[in-house]
Amino acid sequence: MEKKIKVENIKVAEIREFDVEHNGVAMNFYSYLFLLEKDGVYINPFDVFEDYPIYKRLPYSNTTLDGEDFGSKIKLIHGEEKDGPCIVLSTKKFSNFTDLKEFSLEQLENIVLLSSRYFKDREKIVKERFKYNPIIKNKYMRKDRKDKENLEKMIAKYEFNKKLLRK
Repeated sequence: MEKKIKVENIKVAEIREFDVEHNGVAMNFYSYLFLLEKDGVYINPFDVFEDYPIYKRLPYSNTTLDGEDFGSKIKLIHGEEKDGPCIVLSTKKFSNFTDLKEFSLEQLENIVLLSSRYFKDREKIVKERFKYNPIIKNKYMRKDRKDKENLEKMIAKYEFNKKLLRK
């Protein structure tokens, strides 16, 4: 029997680009992902070795002279503050999208597979689930190709800069 995960421990998050100089994230959005939270520790269930800094949005509003709200403050809750890819926890609770109280990892995988949104972990799930069905596998890979390329370009930009700094 597969272990169940309590819905309140499942967090929706986004991969964005952090800029230390401006102390904030860029508007560019790269990918969604799920994190599991237990005692203040956040883990990507599909990539447990992922170690991007994690930020939480704080209740805060900026207003224009016209009274329109925009932006938010973020607070580092895991890792070190550095330029590059980061994870920002969404203010939307996963429990708002379901009546279930618990989920299995397979159910989370199904959400990732069926979502119209780009999840960076979809490729890994597809490769594991459909390794003997290349037609279905290629259907998913084609669908995500452009979003995956954008994410990889952003990450590569910072990996390249790290290599220059090491020299």
